[in-house]
Amino acid sequence: MTEAGNGYAVEVLAGGSPGRPVPHRRERLPRWLGLKVDADAVLEGLRVAVIGNGSVGLAIALALARLQPGGLTLIDYGYFKMASLLTHNILPEDAALAHPKALYAGRLCKQISPGTDVRAYAGSIQSMALDALADVDLVALATDNVAAEVEAGKRCLRLRKPLIHAAVHGETLIAQVRFYRNADAGGACPACFLNRMEIEHLNSGAAFPCDGSGAPPPTAKAGVVPTRSTSFLCNLAADLAVLEILKFVLGLGPKRGDFVLEYAGYTNRATVTPLGPHKSTCLCDHDTVWGRASPPRPLAECSLAELAAAAGFNSGLQRVAFTVDHLTFALAGTCACGKRRRVERFVAPGASAPRECEVCRRPVHPDGFFSRRPVAADDLGDAVHRPLRELGAEAPRCVLVAEDERAVLFTDSAARGAAGQAT
Repeated sequence: MTEAGNGYAVEVLAGGSPGRPVPHRRERLPRWLGLKVDADAVLEGLRVAVIGNGSVGLAIALALARLQPGGLTLIDYGYFKMASLLTHNILPEDAALAHPKALYAGRLCKQISPGTDVRAYAGSIQSMALDALADVDLVALATDNVAAEVEAGKRCLRLRKPLIHAAVHGETLIAQVRFYRNADAGGACPACFLNRMEIEHLNSGAAFPCDGSGAPPPTAKAGVVPTRSTSFLCNLAADLAVLEILKFVLGLGPKRGDFVLEYAGYTNRATVTPLGPHKSTCLCDHDTVWGRASPPRPLAECSLAELAAAAGFNSGLQRVAFTVDHLTFALAGTCACGKRRRVERFVAPGASAPRECEVCRRPVHPDGFFSRRPVAADDLGDAVHRPLRELGAEAPRCVLVAEDERAVLFTDSAARGAAGQAT
């Protein structure tokens, strides 16, 4: 099945081969020292998102699939190249066919664990709906794209989701795992450790694919520098990440705050260092937490003013802003005759407005200067009291209502279920 996917395909993977016997994790699951929970039950309900499904992320996804978790969400905008064969767990024919990494990883994970709910997003985390990580228990990050790292850190901070970041440095034979618990606003995030050059790369849209291709994502600019490493070092980083995930969810080993685990291949030494509090110069907002709520009725039938009231923002709408799914609110646009026309509708990225010019009868294209995401209540005017369906948002999955340092994420389970039935 394929969900309606915010500009990218969102594939819900079907089961494995009919009639093929599937071993259960209990056949090989050890009884760990100090285990105080039912490991089988914990893994049965565990839901993990893996952002980046390349040399490190694919290995993480496959290792998790062999634990047969409740759910896996796999996210990557990239495609295999022939050079991917040097570092990825793939066959030559897979590299030659240039498969989308997320869909390939998802199908392989589903074959390994047919009972796992596997969802593959062939796009970037930046382009996904705001609720994309809302239902997972933790997130594994395995991408060298600075913008993706920052976005993943922001979302995990706001949703208070643990984030495990696995990386390698090929020249020094270092495999590294950073663990951000995101239990409160005081902890660090990936953006806290960006240096000046990385911030410049972030501002310029540069990316660092580990397949060596140097190909930018669909929305990135030129200036891409490939990461150079080896398959065994990538696998080591993935194994360390999955080990820390398992220890965290099962309560194994000593309790730690945020930390970085680093294995240095030249010296054969592993060190664990606390990450410390977040930096005051961090690019990310560490204070705003997204609460979760269900709308009073399907989101498409709700007005934004009604959602603000349901979120508890009862002191007026002066400081309230709204983010509707992946949509942008277009105040105005231009048409073929060059005239600026009022739009006042929510529009998908790159789409024309759902109305035509009264003069030339051609589509009206939203003007970036008059587009808002998020959109403030003041910009909405009277439209803040109209149902979302009348404003162009016919089947929104989620709406974020924010005021100052507080925000509430409304998710529409009915819309998400209906999208999952689309093909």
